[in-house]
Amino acid sequence: MRDAVKRSYWHPNGFAKLVLHTSADFRIRLHVWPEADEPSRGESNPHSHRWEFASTIIAGEGMHMVEYGETSEGGELHSRFWYGADPADPAALRRDGQAYLKKLRTPHVRRGQVYSCDTEIVHTVRPIDASLTATVVVQGPHRSAKTVVYCLPDQTDDQPNGELTESEFRLLIDSVVAASTERVSS
Repeated sequence: MRDAVKRSYWHPNGFAKLVLHTSADFRIRLHVWPEADEPSRGESNPHSHRWEFASTIIAGEGMHMVEYGETSEGGELHSRFWYGADPADPAALRRDGQAYLKKLRTPHVRRGQVYSCDTEIVHTVRPIDASLTATVVVQGPHRSAKTVVYCLPDQTDDQPNGELTESEFRLLIDSVVAASTERVSS
């Protein structure tokens, strides 16, 4: 378990990313949005991924997704960044101008359903409600060295990950187990 704790962290968008398994071929992660007084803002920065993945909701009501595309007309202005483009600092966001984004789709995934995503999809995700929400993510191998992240012009690109302690890790796992079994037994 200690290895999983070392690989895990608080994502800047308010959820815990618990990396349960990692290999060259795939990773298994548990994403946990703790219970809150109000619904989470989720991942506010539209972004793509360097890998394909599939996820399923195992606790909570589900997730709202918004998928975006760059457009030359209309849309909302964002600053474009590349994540992974700097070999000296692969976690840094490197600015690459501005772009207008428009919403293309708004899929909603409920508990037990699967959401799959390839490297071309630019999206945001957020829990449907303020209850504890957890997803199991199976991530494939890296398909590219970098990925795009968009921020609103007034947002900072300095969004570091937060440390996740062993006690937080255990509490999150226990909370997810309780929330997922509570629904099954009721």
